[in-house]
Amino acid sequence: MRGFTLIELLVALVVLSVGLLGGSALLLRGLRDQGLALRQQSATLLVADMADRIRTNPAPLTETDLAEFASAARAHFPFHEVETSVTFAPATGPATPAAFHVVLRWRESDDEDAALETSLLVFAQSPVAG
Repeated sequence: MRGFTLIELLVALVVLSVGLLGGSALLLRGLRDQGLALRQQSATLLVADMADRIRTNPAPLTETDLAEFASAARAHFPFHEVETSVTFAPATGPATPAAFHVVLRWRESDDEDAALETSLLVFAQSPVAG
């Protein structure tokens, strides 16, 4: 017998096409996961920036600070539903100092049920005399 038959050629093409489809599915999944990692990094940087603002000036936050935080979050997540919040918990004694809880929450477009969140707890400390 010499050469390939038509059936062998068709089987080889089916095996090759299944392999290429699997490879493209892996590539698309990798790109989606990379996008998610970039959004999580961006959220972490936004929350850390807000925490640095609080540490720099622990006085009560102004509406401008909160609006800038929300605006930056919307700019970094243009195609997502974004929620930002900064809550203050006053000190209840020496064991529990005053704290700010900074939260950025968003929903991924392909998974409507799961909300992703990045948050940070910032303890407000009074300046040390010295």
